[in-house]
Amino acid sequence: MSRKPTNTKSSTKDKLPPLTFDKTTTIADTASISGVHNLTIGANTVINPRVTITTHTAPVHIGAYCLISELSSIGISTPTHNPDNARHSQPVTIEDHVIIEPGCVIEGCIGEGAVLEAGARVKRGAVVGKYCRVPPRGVVEEGEVLATGIVVMELPLARRVESTTFGVKEVRRVMGVLRGQCEAALMAKSGRLAKLGDA
Repeated sequence: MSRKPTNTKSSTKDKLPPLTFDKTTTIADTASISGVHNLTIGANTVINPRVTITTHTAPVHIGAYCLISELSSIGISTPTHNPDNARHSQPVTIEDHVIIEPGCVIEGCIGEGAVLEAGARVKRGAVVGKYCRVPPRGVVEEGEVLATGIVVMELPLARRVESTTFGVKEVRRVMGVLRGQCEAALMAKSGRLAKLGDA
């Protein structure tokens, strides 16, 4: 299910940003999109309900075959305290085949095939490399760079990183399963709404 961006929710004070998206893009009705800079969303990407995307401070690019889960926030939503610092206004980029689980906050850049588990946060100017994995509630600090294939583990008393062989084929397999689940849920919701409307 895909729809035109003009149906996307935005606040009464904010207008939709310049938006480019593919006809195969799926955007839930309850997703919130606002800002003034460009927003680009690639083919076969799913934006789930109650996702917030803002381009007030910098452009946002979301690649193809991405899954953006519920209650996640994409883009820099708060004004910078240091307008001369380039990392506060650089584009927020999510490359292809990225999985973002519920409740994540993304203000940096995410490489192809990366997985961010529930509640993870990537701060301004941070870079998560290709095929990296950030754990639940894990934090990639401002300006931090994770090389390709890094798995971050938040331990009780320490933070540990390890390399991984988690590659694009596995990402595509998982994405296929998750995308099917998301589309089925959205279609089921639409079906229920239609039945209520006919009642």
